[in-house]
Amino acid sequence: MNKIYTLLSGYIRYEIKATYIYYLLLFLIPAIALNYYYNFENGILNSFRDEWGYFFLCLLYYSIPLLYAVLVYIFLYNKKQLLKEKKFLFLILFFPVIIAFDEAFNFHKQWVSGIENEIVRYYAKKTLNHAIRLLTFFLPILVYYIFYEKQNKNFYGLAPSKVDLKPYLIMLFGVMMPLIILASYTTPFQEAYPVFDMSKVEGIPLHEYWLPVFTFEVVYLFDFINIELLFRGIMIYTLYQYMGIECVLAVSTLYCTFHFGKPMAETISSFIGGTILGVFSLRTQSLYGGIMIHAGIALMMDTSSLFQKI
Repeated sequence: MNKIYTLLSGYIRYEIKATYIYYLLLFLIPAIALNYYYNFENGILNSFRDEWGYFFLCLLYYSIPLLYAVLVYIFLYNKKQLLKEKKFLFLILFFPVIIAFDEAFNFHKQWVSGIENEIVRYYAKKTLNHAIRLLTFFLPILVYYIFYEKQNKNFYGLAPSKVDLKPYLIMLFGVMMPLIILASYTTPFQEAYPVFDMSKVEGIPLHEYWLPVFTFEVVYLFDFINIELLFRGIMIYTLYQYMGIECVLAVSTLYCTFHFGKPMAETISSFIGGTILGVFSLRTQSLYGGIMIHAGIALMMDTSSLFQKI
């Protein structure tokens, strides 16, 4: 636990820039308020999901927060030379493209729509929604790595390494678990979790649905490897070369908007949590602690909600 405290206290005392956070919050606070007041992502943006231009809407939607964070950094710290760095500019476009590709990818949904059994169709759709990130997240990252950074043997923090997971376990069970249990009593939390809607299998014998639900949860938890690889792996490691430690806050700004549509408390906490995990990833050069925290929180949220409904 001392290692985590040292990393965080060092970041807060010596590296974090209050002015930069101030300008990021000037964007995030109104963005969060407007999104949840008008239900923008779920009610407006998603209404175009079946339109041909949905990918470009998502690309614009996710480019804005990252571009804002980057431009604030450039003009706040007089780094205008970055506007001439072709690789840097490519990365600023590449990351929103990955997320937009993931959001707009719906071929698997068209495929499962032909399944007649409602329970099987729901199970297949929910499971593939998370399994598909091997194609939408992992594959583009792998291609970029092979062409541009294969000399880096760490693979953005996924290379096997010795990591002390005890501090992460203390944080998970000592800090996050009580907060999740408290949050599980709220209506927005219960409406959003568990991710696999158990009402779909009400009245079905336990032996008929426990295996599909278990399979879904395994795929769901493994999906956090892809999420961490994008937001705490390639984005942090590549942008650090140009922005230094401020890249963590820039990525957390995008990560926060990535959570729009989920309960507001989760969206707000994602900025803080994303920043903490970003610092850990950068300083330890490993994603395994962050993956354990992220997947552990997700499992706790599903379990807490399930017990509330039982």
